[in-house]
Amino acid sequence: MREDIKSLKICGGKFASEICFPFWGNTTQANKKTPCALLYGRNGCGKSTIARAFRKIAGNEEETINSAKLCGELGNELHLTEEEKSKVYVFDQKFIDENIRFKENGLNTI
Repeated sequence: MREDIKSLKICGGKFASEICFPFWGNTTQANKKTPCALLYGRNGCGKSTIARAFRKIAGNEEETINSAKLCGELGNELHLTEEEKSKVYVFDQKFIDENIRFKENGLNTI
């Protein structure tokens, strides 16, 4: 993860006005790992909206998201290169429905 990215700002979907989600602190040199996040929560709390925001940042069309920005320490918008966008992965219900789920005999199971 680029160390200059400090937060995610979203407007749309579950969030009618722009909201800012700060990311966790910097990683140390000794603890350099591939960053990832797991979102969980009650139905309707905005998990899918956050997933759609990351899809939009990666360059996908997301009609319900008005804006999605990665921001620096001072709140300035940061832009990802095409290579960085290609490394954004969102494993949500949309991903499961399009890539994993089998629908046979009325059972919506894998």
